[in-house]
Amino acid sequence: MEEINAHLIFDKDQPEELEKHKALIPKRVSLTEVAYTQGLDLDIPENALVFSFLGDDSSRDFIPMAIQKQWRLVLMPHKDLADAERSFKIENISEQNLEVILDTDPIPVDVLYCNDRIVFRWIKIGQLLSFSKGRQKFSLWREGLSLMQGIFGLKKLRHFPLQVCIDDEVIADTSALGCIAVEHGDNSIISAQLISEQDLNDGLVHVFILSPRSLADIIGYLISSLLSLNSSKKMPEFMGYLKASNVHLKSERSFSYSVDGEELEAKGVKLEVKPRALMLMNPGKLLFEAQGEAQKNSLKLKTLPRIEARKELVSRHLPFLPKAGQEEFKEIFKVLRENAQASSSYLVMMMLSTLIAAFGLYGNSSPVIIGAMILAPLMAPLVSFSMGLIRNDFSLLRVSFRTIFIGTTLAMFAATFVSLIIPLKVLTPEMESRLTPNLLDLGIAVASGVAAAFVHAREEIAKSLAGVAIAVALIPPLAVAGIGLGWMDWNVFSGAFLLYLTNLAGIILFGGLTFWLLGFAPFKMAKRNLILTLVTVLIICIPLTLAYSTIVKEAQITRALEGKQVANITLKDVRPRIKAKNQVTITLRTVAERNASDADLVALKEAIEKQLGLQVKLEITSSAVY
Repeated sequence: MEEINAHLIFDKDQPEELEKHKALIPKRVSLTEVAYTQGLDLDIPENALVFSFLGDDSSRDFIPMAIQKQWRLVLMPHKDLADAERSFKIENISEQNLEVILDTDPIPVDVLYCNDRIVFRWIKIGQLLSFSKGRQKFSLWREGLSLMQGIFGLKKLRHFPLQVCIDDEVIADTSALGCIAVEHGDNSIISAQLISEQDLNDGLVHVFILSPRSLADIIGYLISSLLSLNSSKKMPEFMGYLKASNVHLKSERSFSYSVDGEELEAKGVKLEVKPRALMLMNPGKLLFEAQGEAQKNSLKLKTLPRIEARKELVSRHLPFLPKAGQEEFKEIFKVLRENAQASSSYLVMMMLSTLIAAFGLYGNSSPVIIGAMILAPLMAPLVSFSMGLIRNDFSLLRVSFRTIFIGTTLAMFAATFVSLIIPLKVLTPEMESRLTPNLLDLGIAVASGVAAAFVHAREEIAKSLAGVAIAVALIPPLAVAGIGLGWMDWNVFSGAFLLYLTNLAGIILFGGLTFWLLGFAPFKMAKRNLILTLVTVLIICIPLTLAYSTIVKEAQITRALEGKQVANITLKDVRPRIKAKNQVTITLRTVAERNASDADLVALKEAIEKQLGLQVKLEITSSAVY
């Protein structure tokens, strides 16, 4: 075989390792050996074959020289070459594959620079709380300790102003907690989840800009990172992303950054990828050779804070809860002001939904009643009222209240009209179920208020609003109250209207609290009105609590009597109804081997009263087993 002339640049501090790896180099290679120290100018001709036995630190100084002179470079294994090996996917070295390597052409690979300094793995800018994907084995204890240390330090976090430029053109004026820049995907846990191996040698640097607007965003992200829940390719909402060949990140104040772990400080970081710059003989060939032409720039920066949000985040430490941005205010206020209006469509739909609900209540038809809930538009002005409440927006409050009042009155009138034209005064199970509201109904209203506000604040889930309307069921109790008015039955009207008021209070209060938690108003602004609404809810809770305690007592009676045997009589289908403090009406069915006599029934009543400690009125249906 033809003899090959080559140079061996070596680290003189590891003579034993050097000799072991020199033995792998084929005998036909004639080596000129040079001990390397940083800053040494090597007199090696262009396009020469060079074997490098250096660690990462020396390689950062040596590789730019190799690029300039287009040396054909073979990176030899070295215990301190971890970063470069990972960056260039260096293959294992053996005598056999070195023979193959020497007979193939070098592969030109991209090289990333940061402020004219070569980068092997990553650049981290600012304050970052993330888990690096290193070579150590994952330890839940170690990562958990890192997480807790990070969480305790969150209160000190603050955004710094950031200007993003590509090819000297300003792309975004924003703010960030920190940034991560990598050339390859697996150099950090963030990029490993979002960049595929196909992005190798694409001539671009990948930059992730982390701009959380609250500590809650960070805590959620840290926990999901620890538990490996961020395995999908979807980026967190608070993260921006761009890839380009030339990126300049600038700030009006100095910020800290690190290159492959070395801490530095500057007012700007210039990232540049030199495509196909390094002529490498032994990179991960299957990975690098498969790459095609350089890709185009890509930008995903819409979620980054701008203007007012940027100014707010830079001026103070991160709040625990997010504050809605100006853009979010503009969009949601436009929608809520429209929803607060008593438009002709609103009036028509209120009338139709109540008529449908009333007929469904008379027909005891759940599907018809659910259809009425979907049609009912009453939820919209309630959510507008919640926003007006926390923002002290009296104009929005006034318009929303008028719309709610008109809708309520119109619905009551429609239900009363139905009760007058239908010559039936029968309390169906669907009507009866809405006459005794309790704390469970308030719980439904609370959850529905949270859901309604959240749906309005998040445009992407607005389609869920119909489901919220079904859950809270505003129209059916209002229709039952109207039917009670038509029947002139105070018990029907008061019970159903209390359920309606319960729903209103729960939705308004907790809808407002949700908007406050989402950052649409400071607590000082919302405090007074939220307290007043909370007092109203607490007042409503008094009869609801009494009703709930009654339900609990009735359930206890049912459990105590259902299936019980008294003098060979078995009790079935027990349904208690507490009328007064110590008076209970119990409907039940008795099963015995013979029809019970009057004396048996008197004994049964006495046994039940003795067990319950209450005066009992029994409504008995008897069955005999033959």
